Amino acid sequence: MRLSCLILAFVVVVMTSCARANSNEPAKTQAKDVVTSTSLTLSPNAQKALTQLKDTSMFADPFVGIAASPSQEVVAFVTILNDENAAVAFRDLYATAKRPEGKLYGLCGLWYVDQAAFKRGVDQLRGSTTTVQKVSGCIVGTAAVGGLIRANMPGRVVLNDPNDTIDAWVKRQPQQPTNYVLDIEGGGIPFMMGEQRNNPKFAWK
Repeated sequence: MRLSCLILAFVVVVMTSCARANSNEPAKTQAKDVVTSTSLTLSPNAQKALTQLKDTSMFADPFVGIAASPSQEVVAFVTILNDENAAVAFRDLYATAKRPEGKLYGLCGLWYVDQAAFKRGVDQLRGSTTTVQKVSGCIVGTAAVGGLIRANMPGRVVLNDPNDTIDAWVKRQPQQPTNYVLDIEGGGIPFMMGEQRNNPKFAWK
């Protein structure tokens, strides 16, 4: 798997998502997924990371900028993912984030810790035309939430579960794909973030 392929595919999703999204707006999260932050028991770093993502106005790739540096947002994401109370933290983030960018990070986290809540969130946001600020590599722009949730394009990656990988998906294809597209519903975007959980470059500082 080549990083350039990942970046190119993700940029394609960003450039086309506004045109592909439907007209439905995000529904309010179901009460069963709501956990207030006051009830969470997180490590100090995970609590800071949760606060950061609740306030964020950017939905970023793991590596951004000319130097391909770790994005602050994904550093915060993996800090929460590595916490023993990640499940309740991501439910809280999805339910109470101030902006849709933070809500998307919460949904990506639910891919790993609560598949039932993840599927409910996907159903709520799949058709949304709400736009978010998006950075892919060196490209900063906007994308429709619905297009990030599901990319209606050929070569869409669909992982089986949180233990699946993009490399394994590629090997399962009848023909070796020359490029592919990542979205949240198929697990590709959550995978890009979650695979950094053991990368020392993404350690909270």
